[in-house]
Amino acid sequence: MRQRLLLSPLLVALTIPLLLVAISGAGATPALTASVHCVYLPMVMVAGSPPLSLPRGAASADPHCPSVPAPAPAPPTATVTPTPTATMVPAQVTGGLRLLPEYAGAAVNLRVPRYLVVFDASGSMSANFDGQCNETGTIVQCSNGPPGYPDVQVINTGTIHYWRTQQERRIYVAKQALIRLARLANMPGNASYDSTRPADQMAVVWFNEGAPTSNVLSFSSNPASITNFIIRANNINGSYRSEGGTNGAAGLYRAQLLLSAASPTVDINGQTYTYENHVIFITDGISSGFFDPTRADLWGGQSLANTYPANSYCNRLGALVVESAVCQTTDGGGMFNGWDRPITQMINVSQTYLTSGMYGPTDVYVVAISHVATTGLSDGVPTNSTDYFFPAPSLETYADGTNNVDAIIDTIYSRTLPNATICQPMTAGDWASSIDAAHLPDGASPLGEVALTSVSTGVSYTAPITRDPTTGELSYLFTGLSAGSYQIQASLFYKGDDGVTRIYSKLDVAGTLLDTLDVTLSGQTQTLDMLSLRLGGDVCATPQK
Repeated sequence: MRQRLLLSPLLVALTIPLLLVAISGAGATPALTASVHCVYLPMVMVAGSPPLSLPRGAASADPHCPSVPAPAPAPPTATVTPTPTATMVPAQVTGGLRLLPEYAGAAVNLRVPRYLVVFDASGSMSANFDGQCNETGTIVQCSNGPPGYPDVQVINTGTIHYWRTQQERRIYVAKQALIRLARLANMPGNASYDSTRPADQMAVVWFNEGAPTSNVLSFSSNPASITNFIIRANNINGSYRSEGGTNGAAGLYRAQLLLSAASPTVDINGQTYTYENHVIFITDGISSGFFDPTRADLWGGQSLANTYPANSYCNRLGALVVESAVCQTTDGGGMFNGWDRPITQMINVSQTYLTSGMYGPTDVYVVAISHVATTGLSDGVPTNSTDYFFPAPSLETYADGTNNVDAIIDTIYSRTLPNATICQPMTAGDWASSIDAAHLPDGASPLGEVALTSVSTGVSYTAPITRDPTTGELSYLFTGLSAGSYQIQASLFYKGDDGVTRIYSKLDVAGTLLDTLDVTLSGQTQTLDMLSLRLGGDVCATPQK
């Protein structure tokens, strides 16, 4: 509200400067308006003072003073934007990783094959694969035959009875296959001989009812002498005819005596090689001769019907008991004079001295010729029944002149061949917390992941493993995880120096490899200890990726 006062010109001249000074000094904002004769004072109300009362004459109209001017426009109002409140950043869990790089290195294979042939030269080996003899022109059953064939009709097979076609006799087929092995081996004079490696060795033991020392050829690398010994083995009745009973335990025992006396290693060109022993056991019949280690020929007599309790099943079989695999085991026929039965003795000798590795790495292969009962042959004597037992129930001749028994020997030989190099696990120096470009896995994105699993809820959270493009350093980052107990695990792809990408997923804690580690999260930003990763398997095994 404004009041109009009439002032003289002199008073105006004196009053205006004073008012300006006063107003300026007081910091007041009301506007002062003046003309020559009139001063318009803003009404200033002081808190706590009575309302201003002016004399009636002072407010009268004066022709020299115009009406109160319109109030000046209000200054523009400034809009103030408040400063925004800072955004809350979720708690972060970070950490680094390192790995111990591994790769498959190549090393010279310092093993050399050593073959030990143990073959049956009993009388039944003079029959054909069907157990038949026809020396008189009439076919008779002189040995075990296929199902449905007659029982054995004659005795003295080999000495009297035999199959007239030599190439079809069991003994001929077996001997020719063993001669084939001698010619395949890495020995001087053979086509494949490699003089930079030690020559292979081969020993031969043949058996019938016994196995005296005269039945033995010690380890040799001369294929000609080996061949001659095989041909002459129990050849007393003419070319490729044999005689006698069957004592497999004696033959295997004589073989272990050879191994016990043989050197386990050989030196050549400044390298020491270890022999790998490969026993090849060939037979066509059921062992029915007792093994007696106290005798020079290892022959303890025949397991005949009179060695079984009277009126027992095996006793009642009479002469046919020698063809009963069940009766020739201790489980089926019982013990005799404190001895196990012949088949059980054979199994015991193999498992005690040979497959046990008593004389170094030793495999035992069994080749069963004809329709012989496989008791003990498939599941007791060989290293295992899946890969080391080879049945040949019949003779199969191929277009190239070889047969199925030759093929079996070829298979065994190929398994025993040492490779020029073998895989050797290697480590690439020390722990690495970074991956350079040369060791980045092919096509793996991300490089891996880290997982945290809540112990209380079982919920898992994963974060990718990232690599700093400049330094190659490895790390991971979680956000927003609640406080609590967790289990951490990780997997990382890495290409080794051999160019193979593998998965590193084992956590190394002071040399102990674990799948998970326990960690405690605070619910606030924190950095966990570095994870040390190792390969989760054999670096020489099939690559994992």
